[in-house]
Amino acid sequence: MPTSTQKIWTILQLKISVDTLGPNCYNTHINSKQERTMKLHLQTQYMENYGHHDWDGVGECPQYWKMKGGEDYFYPLGKETPSDEHIAELVEVIRGRFEYSEDYARNYLIGYSVVADDYLTDFERSQLEYEGRITYPAVTLMTLEEMIA
Repeated sequence: MPTSTQKIWTILQLKISVDTLGPNCYNTHINSKQERTMKLHLQTQYMENYGHHDWDGVGECPQYWKMKGGEDYFYPLGKETPSDEHIAELVEVIRGRFEYSEDYARNYLIGYSVVADDYLTDFERSQLEYEGRITYPAVTLMTLEEMIA
């Protein structure tokens, strides 16, 4: 009889293998009695200007940019998947919450996709695999409705 750890690992392996099949191939057959909720997965690139460290503040800031990783963000969509046009409009509205460009650093959007609500980022999966828990989850942005309420 499998241990609880083996059962969890089997479930994680199934979820990971199913998630890699494509954007419309998530594990609906497992949760077929529940309605699926969706979320928008946004990925960013963070860059740091190493030239800024030597700048005395006079004249133009030296440009020596290095890629330093990035962040994952989620935006809840609910039970209906919006059209591609609506998603693109939504991304344009919310990208100002995490994008910035200064003399010393930049953070900008590099991609987005609609995923199932139980989707895990690569970093979250890695944490589960190696640490057994997610200590640093992706940031979930407040919906526009929550911001004005």
